[in-house]
Amino acid sequence: MNPNQTVQPDTNASDGLPLGTAWPHVILISLVFFTVFHARMIIAPLLPEIEMELGVGHAESGVLFLFISLGFSISLLGAGFVSSRIPHNRLITLSAILVGIFLIVSALSSGYWWLLGGLAGVGLSCGVYLPSGIASLTSFVRKQDWGKTLAIHQMAPNLAYVTAPIFAELLSRLLNWRLAFGLFGIIALILGAIHYRFGRGGDFKSQAVSRSALRSFFTNPALWMFIPLFSLAIGCNQGVFNVSTIYLVAERGFTRIHSNTLISVSRACALIFPLAAGWLADRFGVKRILLAIVGISGISTLSFGWGPDGLVPASLFIQAFAGSCFFTVGFAALSRTTSSEHRSLAVSLSVPAGHLLGGGLAPALLSLLGEYGHFGTGIALLGGVTIGGIFLVLGLRVTEN
Repeated sequence: MNPNQTVQPDTNASDGLPLGTAWPHVILISLVFFTVFHARMIIAPLLPEIEMELGVGHAESGVLFLFISLGFSISLLGAGFVSSRIPHNRLITLSAILVGIFLIVSALSSGYWWLLGGLAGVGLSCGVYLPSGIASLTSFVRKQDWGKTLAIHQMAPNLAYVTAPIFAELLSRLLNWRLAFGLFGIIALILGAIHYRFGRGGDFKSQAVSRSALRSFFTNPALWMFIPLFSLAIGCNQGVFNVSTIYLVAERGFTRIHSNTLISVSRACALIFPLAAGWLADRFGVKRILLAIVGISGISTLSFGWGPDGLVPASLFIQAFAGSCFFTVGFAALSRTTSSEHRSLAVSLSVPAGHLLGGGLAPALLSLLGEYGHFGTGIALLGGVTIGGIFLVLGLRVTEN
């Protein structure tokens, strides 16, 4: 067999392992996913302490998120090129080890620019993981168990939103933010070593995307609708999460522990809603439920920014619920809007663009406004623009069952 030939993971999926047998390997890969995703989330709840020690303002701290997302988007866009030369299982190991190294580099930073470079490296390291993790899982688990397997895998980022504020608060009381970064860096290195020794699946390379496929895909108008939709969704979900602690402390008068507890509990309560959103989409139609999610997300984000103090907790809870539901229904809509040959390409282009704009540029702009005491105004404006995303959803040609 040509070493550059693609081995499609579903060709022998019926011969794969049942989840009951494969679960230790599924958990191991999911733990790697949790760790690399957590590495991008841990900075947000520690931001007040980081700003105080480094003597930087909200605008400078917002640039940290921009560089993390820039690194993540670049590596996610290039993941197909890299995985056509390096097997997926080795890329999972490499991602975990590089995340660990760059977290430790960030922990040792002597100033703002060193920290900025270290966090950009964290973003670059994280983006390598995602395509390889899914490819590896589906290569050794039988096809009839893929749904349950990927549901377990997808719990990792959802849990990271819950645990990041809790861990940050606990560790900041026992350690400072540098030691917290270093601790998670060591954990990532250990998990990378464990995966290298015991990880299963993914012993194949991907096929590089051809120029003709790219040309064909870019003529599909759905791409130009999903890029802004994913950007708005990630902006309301991850972007607002990134600035929530510093916003609640700086402008709403919350204590840091109160802010991080509220954020963590809101994310924990939202964990079950993606499953409900998927069921509702099957029952009432993907487009209808996506319209509702985008509308609720926009209204709750607007209320979180401009609403009275007494409404802030409820707005945050509703906003977290809507944000967690978008991706379940959004990916279903994308699958029903694009052809099978363009589907993976649609994900690999719209998700990085969404992370760069929504996860990087949005919190950077929000932080810039926060520098002048207008965090709430920026969050409300993001909510208003997201409400306008309803018109993008209306323009989608979604094939319902």
